[in-house]
Amino acid sequence: MAPRLGRAARRERLVLTTMLTPALALLALLIVLPVLLTPIFSFFHVDLFGGVISFVGTQNWAAEVANGELITGTANTLGYALLTVPTSLALGMCCALAIDRVRFARSFWRTAFFLPAAATLAAMAVAWKAMMAPGGPFDALVGDISGVSDWLSDYRLALPAIAIVGVWQQFGYNTVLFAAGLSTLPREPMEASILDGVNAWQRFWRIMLPMMGPSVVFAIVTSTMTALKAFDQIQVMTGGGPGDSTRTLPLMIYSRGMSYLDIGGGAVLATAMLAIVMLVTVWQVRRLRHLEESGTSR
Repeated sequence: MAPRLGRAARRERLVLTTMLTPALALLALLIVLPVLLTPIFSFFHVDLFGGVISFVGTQNWAAEVANGELITGTANTLGYALLTVPTSLALGMCCALAIDRVRFARSFWRTAFFLPAAATLAAMAVAWKAMMAPGGPFDALVGDISGVSDWLSDYRLALPAIAIVGVWQQFGYNTVLFAAGLSTLPREPMEASILDGVNAWQRFWRIMLPMMGPSVVFAIVTSTMTALKAFDQIQVMTGGGPGDSTRTLPLMIYSRGMSYLDIGGGAVLATAMLAIVMLVTVWQVRRLRHLEESGTSR
């Protein structure tokens, strides 16, 4: 039998429950309930003006597959993530390693690299759009070599051009994460490996990276989540064009739900987005466990 709580403990529990109840209610109303209702609405036709909800089965899913939006949006979303996530992680790690070797002004460099992550992305996207316009700085730097005068109007280069902005915005955040992870590593294993004649690459790959497992996985997950939900810079710079070359799932969800009030079709796209996020989350948990075990064993 569990011991009975005293009067003071019961009063404290009552106070805590009373204080947490409004926050938990808002959490359930604004996050949990929409997540649960979104897959359900994907099987219904919702007429907001007429106030009519009718069950249509898999018609919404069949329509999204038939018109190609679901496939196009998923491909563009994953393509953008593949362009931005590995690049921002690699640049962040390189910059963190460089900062770790600097003997002075480390805080300054960390702050400088973190500034893009703190900037308002929509405002920065306007500046990047101007730089990539015909006659802009990009034309002056690589226009003659690439033969492209308007990156954002080229069907092949629009998504990579937007990915450049995503990398610019994200790699500084990863730099700070990796620099913090490097600063906590014990120096004894590295010093011992130097004495054993281990080269820099082997020392990084076999010693430093496994010990930084949690920081690396956290950076991968946050970068992936940021890439999957990218909206601001794409909406500002291309609006999903040219054609459908930069129409990602977040843009399609916004367009269906807010512009056309197609709740069923938007729910289909949102459910696909939710499935992608859940798969990434499951991978994250498994990978984190593996890297922690690897780092501990070494």
